[in-house]
Amino acid sequence: MTVLLGTNNSHKVNCSKCKHYAVTWNPKFPNTCKLLGFKSAAMPSTVAYNSTGKVCEGFQEKDAQKANSSNTNVDSRVDMQGVIVSIGDNEKRF
Repeated sequence: MTVLLGTNNSHKVNCSKCKHYAVTWNPKFPNTCKLLGFKSAAMPSTVAYNSTGKVCEGFQEKDAQKANSSNTNVDSRVDMQGVIVSIGDNEKRF
């Protein structure tokens, strides 16, 4: 697999909006890029730029509909007594 790194650094890649970005369980290396295949303390785009001097062109925006579909049954709101979280027909007050 070939990953393209461009020379145009006029824009910064926002890894959290990329489909290749994920958060790991490791608090020392919480960020990972599945495309480039590494974990780091810094955002993967920063590591890629610092390592190569080029902006990552492997960025692919997450599918917004898919990202939002997992939260369709969750309704949270704040009232004077705390937070109420509703999931389906169940409510829990915190």
